[in-house]
Amino acid sequence: MRTATASHPSHRMADGLFTRRLYSSARAQVSRLCWEFVTSAGDSAPDRCADRVHDAAQQWSAEGLPYRKAHMAIHEALRETLDHLGKQPTSALPRQLRMVLDISPRLSRSVLRAYHPARLDYYSSPPAPGRARAVALFDNSAPRPRGTGTAAYDIVALRVEPGGDSVATGSPMQRFLRQLRTHRDTVLPIVAESTGTLLIPATRTTCELDEVLRVCCTEASLAVTAATVHARRPELRSAREHAHQLLDLVEQLGCGPGLYRFSDLAFEYQITRPGPARDRLAAILDPLDTHPGLLTVVAHHIRTGGVQIRTAQLLGIHPMTLANRLRQIRELTGLDPTEHSARWQLHAALIAYITRPTTRDRNNLLSPHSAPLRAVLQSGSSPHCDTFEHHAPRPASNLPSHRNTPPRPGGQCR
Repeated sequence: MRTATASHPSHRMADGLFTRRLYSSARAQVSRLCWEFVTSAGDSAPDRCADRVHDAAQQWSAEGLPYRKAHMAIHEALRETLDHLGKQPTSALPRQLRMVLDISPRLSRSVLRAYHPARLDYYSSPPAPGRARAVALFDNSAPRPRGTGTAAYDIVALRVEPGGDSVATGSPMQRFLRQLRTHRDTVLPIVAESTGTLLIPATRTTCELDEVLRVCCTEASLAVTAATVHARRPELRSAREHAHQLLDLVEQLGCGPGLYRFSDLAFEYQITRPGPARDRLAAILDPLDTHPGLLTVVAHHIRTGGVQIRTAQLLGIHPMTLANRLRQIRELTGLDPTEHSARWQLHAALIAYITRPTTRDRNNLLSPHSAPLRAVLQSGSSPHCDTFEHHAPRPASNLPSHRNTPPRPGGQCR
């Protein structure tokens, strides 16, 4: 009997074909860049080539190409470049071979930086006490302790930022760890200056971890955004990846400081998985690319649960003006924002739209109105909101932000 998680053979075949197409495109793209590099001149050529590969790798990641395949595409492209040079040798061949050897590690680092930007920080910072033990546990190479050793851990992916009124010395992460060890001396960190992973022996209740992190933020005057996953020893490696995926999603959606769990982000996590489904969902709002004002209307109308008077008040416009803009949205997207089911589709499309990178510079497009667009994903204070409000990602625990902004509403420890 098939399990509930088993994928249909046709789905696996489609995923395989999609990945192969992405891989072939990536390899051809890097081959072209490598050939342009070895036939170019100038001291800036290596930096330019590495930067272009980094930009391309960000796009591959957004489209769903696995990191392993991206790394393989780099090496295959370099091999093709060497083969091409060998078939048509010139007097410049020795110099070109040295160029290929020199650029190879830089391209690998560019791909790593695009897929896992925080990991370069891990390797460039002095190791914190306990780091070797944490690495061994994640690699499943640590000796299993005798007796009743720790069988389960809370993996916390976090980003630490100084408070607005902080005058303390030392890096934010050092201050945070110093406070954390006064409460939990068994924490095992893999951290850089402001980002990292904590491996903490599991507590009896989730509220205990929430309270410890809240106290540390208060005492160190720091703003901490974190995502945590509970896992047993054999599952630590995959749980670490999952925790950082959740943290990336929290930062993409602009949810703000807090401690998040998968249950807080299940709706958004499922929608934002890379692939054709996410792209088709985000494409619903593509007709509004040239109408940023209408995107803002969509965001606020979802935020108010479809209450038009409240939406008009938030936007500072007349209700009749709002009605005209809602009509334009219906004509451009085919979805009527005044209908409940259509608002659900627009809500999902807005999440996918915000988190989907494209070949266009979407950051420049969204910069004038990114705040109201993201507000729907983190709002929850409006008394007029309907059930959409329950799908706004809220942290399982509010960690003090120590910024000059009002605190976000949060859920209870669970």
